[in-house]
Amino acid sequence: MGAPFGGKIGSIDPLYPLYFGSLLLLLGSLIAVLMFKERKLDSRPTSFIDSLTLLREEKRIFIPYAFSFVERFTVGFFVGVFPLMLAIKYGLRPGIIGMYMAAFLIPFALLQYPFGPEQFTNSPLQLEIYFNSIL
Repeated sequence: MGAPFGGKIGSIDPLYPLYFGSLLLLLGSLIAVLMFKERKLDSRPTSFIDSLTLLREEKRIFIPYAFSFVERFTVGFFVGVFPLMLAIKYGLRPGIIGMYMAAFLIPFALLQYPFGPEQFTNSPLQLEIYFNSIL
């Protein structure tokens, strides 16, 4: 709901979404500090070098790695450039741009939870092949 709401308050003043987002971030940080306790890690987090080493040793994980990179890059590019294109080329107001962004991003949010845990019970590669084949 952030895109349409940000578009609506952005139509009042372009800096209001930044102020509101900063306020939410500050509020979330305060809640996290007060509500959550730090736990001791059981193991050391893996590094980028460990990921590259694993990729060299296990060639079969190249496809999920490559797909994840391209998918994240594409979404990042879309989220960054699409609103600019809508504003510059088509002259749309921030509220309308927010609605277009919501139409694109809400399915990601809604489908993330039901299908995210599937990767722990099924092969991530099989899931990628299946879901990309039905699109």
